[in-house]
Amino acid sequence: MPRTLHQTSLLLLLAAGFAPAAAAQRDQTTDNVVLIVTDGLRWQEVFRGADSSLANRQWGGVEDTVAFRREFVRPDARSARETLLPFFWSVIGRDGQLIGDSTAGSIATVTNGLKFSYPGYSEMITGHADPRIDRNDGPPNPNRTVFEWLEHQPAEATINRLYATTTRLWGDLAYDGFMQAAVLDYVQKRRPRVLFVGYGETDEWAHSRRYDQTLASAHRVDAFIAELWRTMQAIPQYHERTTFIITTDHGRGGTLKDWTDHGRDVAGAEYIWIAVLGPHTPAGGERRETAPITQSQIAATVAAALGFDYSGAEPAAAPPISGAITASSATGR
Repeated sequence: MPRTLHQTSLLLLLAAGFAPAAAAQRDQTTDNVVLIVTDGLRWQEVFRGADSSLANRQWGGVEDTVAFRREFVRPDARSARETLLPFFWSVIGRDGQLIGDSTAGSIATVTNGLKFSYPGYSEMITGHADPRIDRNDGPPNPNRTVFEWLEHQPAEATINRLYATTTRLWGDLAYDGFMQAAVLDYVQKRRPRVLFVGYGETDEWAHSRRYDQTLASAHRVDAFIAELWRTMQAIPQYHERTTFIITTDHGRGGTLKDWTDHGRDVAGAEYIWIAVLGPHTPAGGERRETAPITQSQIAATVAAALGFDYSGAEPAAAPPISGAITASSATGR
């Protein structure tokens, strides 16, 4: 992933308000939306938890296998996933929706065919794949995105100092913990209506074949999302008026050898997952359906949560995810 793309995914985008003409044309649904991406986190871990076949040095690069098994490995998929992602399964699994468990007939895929970051992020925020976006070091996206009304805001000075003075394992990626501090500070001070948050360590540790660190990063992301949700729910502007859409930019291979990889030639890396939580999302937990859902539907779903018809305005964009946002579901929530 190029530096400019990681900077886009790890910093914040703000919509202070919407144009009066647009607001007058829409039916009010929710007031605020947060789109969260944890880079390259497989659907297998989201729905099954830790894979015990990777809890070793040979295939998983696990340094302390005893500690890893004690922390994450459980006798069944349900308890394993609840251990790995407690917020996902105690809150989203109860009050929201989770899409993408391929073994249960819930299919979510990328449509770009390339199965790596820039095409994935582009598809996600424009609503369609673009064959011109075919490499991570490509040019700025030529397409209009669902976030085009947002203005870019820098992190506060203290966080900037930490970014600048801390040795990084990856030159183009800030640590998730630093980014989380910036997110919380930004939400509390600036009160954005639309927010984009990206966590990158889940992808980097997987590329390094460190299954222990990959799962530790995923567990932290779950805690970061829970913290952000609680923080926003404690603020009147956001309380029961905010929708979270959480996803990943691509999948990974499904074997002992290629779980670290993704790309055009990696079978299974097209499969992703999507979670939705908010006052206008029917509580359904794991969705079971035969009609595939695509990454390209995320952009219009972000807009639909705010009452806008993005796919109507952008003919190339896919429609919102059916059943993820419904005005009637707000009753009693």
